[in-house]
Amino acid sequence: MATLIGLLIGLLAAFLQSVSYVYSSRYMRECGRGTITLLSPSFVIMSAVSLLALPVLIPESLPPLRTFLPAAFFCIGFCLVGHAGLFFMLKSVDASRASPLLAIKVPLLALFYCLTGIEKYTAVQWVGILLVVLAAWLLCKAGRRIPLRALGWLLVGCMGYSASDFCIKIVLDAFKPVCGSFLHYSLLTLFMIYAAGGAFGLMGMILSPRIPWRIWKVHVLPYSFFWFTAMMMLFMCFAMSGIVGGNIVQSTRGLISVVMGWILAKAGYNLLEETVSRAVFHRRILSAVLIILAMMLFNLGR
Repeated sequence: MATLIGLLIGLLAAFLQSVSYVYSSRYMRECGRGTITLLSPSFVIMSAVSLLALPVLIPESLPPLRTFLPAAFFCIGFCLVGHAGLFFMLKSVDASRASPLLAIKVPLLALFYCLTGIEKYTAVQWVGILLVVLAAWLLCKAGRRIPLRALGWLLVGCMGYSASDFCIKIVLDAFKPVCGSFLHYSLLTLFMIYAAGGAFGLMGMILSPRIPWRIWKVHVLPYSFFWFTAMMMLFMCFAMSGIVGGNIVQSTRGLISVVMGWILAKAGYNLLEETVSRAVFHRRILSAVLIILAMMLFNLGR
């Protein structure tokens, strides 16, 4: 039952994250501003919400600061690297293709955990992980050629997000013994990490140009809402399904993004999504379905 709930929470996180990618792509293409002008105010907003929620969630006995505070700061730093890689990629690649390609971080995480002895995987699980690589390769072939520079930014984004996920695991493990439920320690982890992110956000707002209220209302606030809500769901999924398992569940955002991109293109939002042929659309669907199959194989191998 817990596994099923974790899967459903992960699917909701995937949907919300896909929506946030559309908003970030829209910001990059409509405003022509740097990534820092979107991320900095967003992290300040999410930090403010986290600081308001923390007093309700902090347990009576908090673990030593050294066990979670450095990891929380590193988590946000690596997350910003991941965001930067993704946003630079979104300048030339539609969100419906960029989002599924982020599944590459699954084999990166699995290889890292395997080499460091943190986790061990069965043969069935490795088949699932390799299917993610195959699906990503097929997706690169489904549509116009992805520039080499964009693939480089994809690698930067995946490495940043993978390192950030590893730091999430450290903070989760620190809070788990002192919290009464998975909901408690997953939300405590989320709010502690994003409270730390306020320092990065304030620094970025000081260094970057001031943005008008219209951009706050049309771009910053919607992006912050969908991203932060997605992270709430994702952290709960991580607490129930593990980091790699949670990432494979989250990879269903590929199918969601492909369908969402097709709908946006049909609706005439060609600035955000290119119109593709039926054959290309079917290849993208196939790639996304392979990622979902990988998720099923990974969980069957547990």
